[in-house]
This record gives sequence, structure tokens and C-alpha cells, in this order.
Amino acid sequence: LAGAVLALFAYAVLMWRVATRRRPEQWWLVLLAAVLTAAVAGWWYYRNWTLYSDPLAIRAFQQVAGVDPSASKPLNWDYLLGQWRLLRWSSYGLFGQLSILMQPVTLYLIFDALACLAVVGGLARLWSLRGRIRVSYTLAILSGWILVNIVMLFRWWLVASVQGRFLFPAWPALALLAVLGWEHLFTGPFRLRAGIAQPAMI
Repeated sequence: LAGAVLALFAYAVLMWRVATRRRPEQWWLVLLAAVLTAAVAGWWYYRNWTLYSDPLAIRAFQQVAGVDPSASKPLNWDYLLGQWRLLRWSSYGLFGQLSILMQPVTLYLIFDALACLAVVGGLARLWSLRGRIRVSYTLAILSGWILVNIVMLFRWWLVASVQGRFLFPAWPALALLAVLGWEHLFTGPFRLRAGIAQPAMI
């Protein structure tokens, strides 16, 4: 489901770019992307449909993983905070069956601090541009891509559980926005260090 939705988002952006540039000869790129997607993943959806009567094989996944689809999640603070920590830590690096931590464990605190600085810097940048913000299609596409990934992450949380790997397709967009936030906070030589921190983090 996540791959299909993200592919539709990518096609929508590609079609919008071709249409706004008024270059109809480039529509073949959209057709080529659709053909390649069907060639790579189409057989998988067809196989799931013939085997499970479900092109996404969600019910089969739940059975193998031992997930009860009718069970409700305990929406209390302990559970939600634990899921939030699992999301962050599995995004940074959590190995085995989500049981082997990176060493030293303080690395998770460092990554949390970098993420918080990126958010604070991004909000500060927006505040400094208040009243004169122009529509940036690049930022709109990046933000839309991140939003679609978050929605798909929430969908998988409802189906099974939350894991950082479901956000991996959004990491390039998150990295660019993080650098924009860091650059607003740091000046001089610190700006260069902020720019190289994201590749080092990844």
C-alpha cells in the first residue's frame, strides 16, 4: 500500500511538471514510469490477488506476524511514548528483531538533539519570513512527500506496529529540510558544519 500510494504521488508530481512546462513530448516519461512500475511490482499485486484475494496481502501479513486485526491498541501515555521512542530509535538504527541498540546508547540522544535543532531552526526561519513567504513548489513537493509517508506510517501502525523503516523514503526530503533549519540557527563556520551534519547522521 505504501509503495503504491507513494508511486501515485510521484506520478502526480511528474505529470504536473510536464503539464506546467507545456512540453507534451515529455509525456512519454510518465508512460515509461508507469510501465516500469507495472513491470517491477505488478506481478506481486497479481500474485497476492490470486493467492489471498487481497492485492496488498495485508491479512496474510497479519496472520504471519501474529497480529489480531480486531484488537484495539491501548491508547495510554505509556504505550504512545513507547511507540514514539520505537519510531525514533528504529529510524536512527535498531537491529535484529528491534532489540539490538547502537552503542553507545547516547547516540540516540545526539540524533534527538539534532532533530530538535532542525525543527526549532525551521520554525524560526518561517517566523522570520512571516508576511513575505512565497510559494515554493520545491518545498511544497518535499512537504507533501513527507506528509504522504507519515500517513502511510500511521496506516501501518493501525495494521501492525510502527517502525522507522516505513519513513525511509522520506529521509532525503527530511534531510534537506533539516539542513534549512540548521542553517538558520548557525552562522559563519558553524553553517558549514550544520550542512555536513546530516550526511554524517544518515
